[in-house]
Amino acid sequence: MPRRDEKPVLQELAETFESLPLRAGVLTAATLALIGLTLPLFFPSTGLNPAGSFAIAGRYLTWGLSFMILVSAGVGAARRWIDGRRFGSGVRVADLGWSEFEGYLAEYFRRRGASVTYRGGATPDGGVDLVLEDVSGRRIVQAKHWKTRRVGVVIFARFGEYWTTNVRKAPSS
Repeated sequence: MPRRDEKPVLQELAETFESLPLRAGVLTAATLALIGLTLPLFFPSTGLNPAGSFAIAGRYLTWGLSFMILVSAGVGAARRWIDGRRFGSGVRVADLGWSEFEGYLAEYFRRRGASVTYRGGATPDGGVDLVLEDVSGRRIVQAKHWKTRRVGVVIFARFGEYWTTNVRKAPSS
């Protein structure tokens, strides 16, 4: 049974293609679709040939994967576009909701040259909302945008505990 903080492989793959530029996702999806198209040509389905049957199944599998990658790349591009418009719109930070605030922070770090991966959202994220990677290395961001409470010392202490027990020991993937 996977640990609670582990994600399914397809979700990890989708998140990876969300963070890449749209061109990379489209190019990867097109390459997979082309491989799926040509696969049965190399392994024709004649008679009781199992290779031909696997090639046809592989065709549909690569097309499905290609579609998932294309959708993920599109979602990531749309998210970056929305975050960019919000960042340049002059909206007050106090008027943003928590998910909009995470997007605002993501755009801020993107404009400073970091590659941003979303980890937060409506599901439990283990204390990590954004993962930043740039020339200075890998950093994590825990966004707090509370309208009714102040972020106190206890939150930073808990985050420090999480950092020392989980993040520093985690392999950089």
